[in-house]
Amino acid sequence: MFERLDRDHSGALSREEVTFALRRLSPMTKAPDVEALFDAFDRDKNGTLEEDDFQKLCKTLSISTTKAKWSAIFELCDDDGNGKLTAPEICHKLSDLGMPLADDELDELFLDCDTDGDGTFSRDEFVAAMTADFTTLTSRAKESVRKVVRSPVVGHV
Repeated sequence: MFERLDRDHSGALSREEVTFALRRLSPMTKAPDVEALFDAFDRDKNGTLEEDDFQKLCKTLSISTTKAKWSAIFELCDDDGNGKLTAPEICHKLSDLGMPLADDELDELFLDCDTDGDGTFSRDEFVAAMTADFTTLTSRAKESVRKVVRSPVVGHV
């Protein structure tokens, strides 16, 4: 994979090459995201990622892929861009994505996962709910989360 991304065959990945690759995976990738990756993984601080830097980056990204996927779904659902999801936003968007939840399923999910009780999901609450340790959820909320997680759409976001 490294060789395919190294489009100029320099033996290292430039910011442009990494940005191109990340935007193919996630169009919402922004320059500060790439800068943060370079700050963390460009060990010799020469402005490129050598193959060993890239391998460490890939390993780290694979660990956070699930959370990143749910974070991207959060972005899709947050129609007004205020960083909070209301029940109608979630219901509408999940229905559009072919993952409808019944009102009582959504109520149960909010009851268990809206940790600050403000009636909305923050990004952190939403991601935590979708990647939850199921032992903390009621059986109804567990089924609601399972329904969304099992959806074929989630595997393609």
